Amino acid sequence: MPALRRGRDDASAAHAAETRARIDANLQAQRFARALSDIVAKRPETVVSGPARELLGPELASALDWEDLLIVRLPGSNSELAGLLCLSGRSQPLAAEDRELLEAIAGHAAMALENARLFTRIEQANRHWLEIFDAMTDLIIVHERR
Repeated sequence: MPALRRGRDDASAAHAAETRARIDANLQAQRFARALSDIVAKRPETVVSGPARELLGPELASALDWEDLLIVRLPGSNSELAGLLCLSGRSQPLAAEDRELLEAIAGHAAMALENARLFTRIEQANRHWLEIFDAMTDLIIVHERR
């Protein structure tokens, strides 16, 4: 019996550790999302770069183990923000050619995201129409006027 109880205790401890790790990862993701929202609100540039400690805060930068951060806005339709491209691990300043390349990549990525969003809307509309037509009865009456 003690061996069985110990096995259950080990499994319970492993489950608790896994749950804590998942909660910590979710909290870190929420802090990261909040920090990115703050950066987007304060900095209108297409490409933002700098020390991660300044952009994200020392605690989050340390948790992510990032020294620097490069953020590129992905422009969406109607001047909306489609997303952000976040890069880290670059130890040297961004050259003008690199900035232009990142802006081009951001434009292509934004277009791909918009195309995927439109394709999803088309698929949803198609499914909707199919449901409507499938719900109709198969009776068709042809009336010829003379």
